[in-house]
Amino acid sequence: MKDIGRNAVTSPKIKTGAVGSADVKDGSLSGADINESTLGQVPSAATAGTANVANSLATGDFNAVTVPNPASTLTTVEASCDSGLKGISAGVQVQNPTDQFLIDVYPVDLDTWAARVDNGGIGGNVTMVIICGAVNNVTGP
Repeated sequence: MKDIGRNAVTSPKIKTGAVGSADVKDGSLSGADINESTLGQVPSAATAGTANVANSLATGDFNAVTVPNPASTLTTVEASCDSGLKGISAGVQVQNPTDQFLIDVYPVDLDTWAARVDNGGIGGNVTMVIICGAVNNVTGP
């Protein structure tokens, strides 16, 4: 077998298709070396294109509810949208972040979200904010 000199084999000297994926060392290619248009669609991306999508947001608003979260207590707080609006997202603020721990935030129905906060120390308040909007129309798959 004859040795090949350094830099003797360059891109113009390699026939198109002569080097396959099995011939390339794992981790040796970077993003710039890959033609993304040759990679096909990621399977989960196909369903994202057919998910229910709000075509336009007509109006928006938010509501906030504050409740006490006594020491050593798991407290549930709910916030709802005004009539005609739907819940888009929600968030929680605790008064004593050292002692209060957010367990979860979740939609109850189309216009109400809830959260559970545990208090392992001194008491404090929990404020839940819901972001609401009116959707002109929704399209499905």
